Amino acid sequence: MTESIKYVVVLRKGSETEVIFGDDHDAKAGSRVALYCTALDLSGFHARVVRVPAPTSRAATQGSETRTYWFPTSDVAFAFEVAGGELPAGFVS
Repeated sequence: MTESIKYVVVLRKGSETEVIFGDDHDAKAGSRVALYCTALDLSGFHARVVRVPAPTSRAATQGSETRTYWFPTSDVAFAFEVAGGELPAGFVS
């Protein structure tokens, strides 16, 4: 992983976006799917997320690197900034 994680996006349970990333997430917080990001914009109808796949994700094992995704902002349960690249306790890759 060449870029550092700046944000974590946790997807809303039962959303279409959660189903799409269900088997290709970067981490889980309990039963919720989370994605690691270098950039994030939640200001419009569609969220713009620049994802950095975790080394353990399916995307990383298939050679995928940083990629931009657009999905409904309503599919985001919550998002937060990561201080110093350290993920908070409770997130399992």
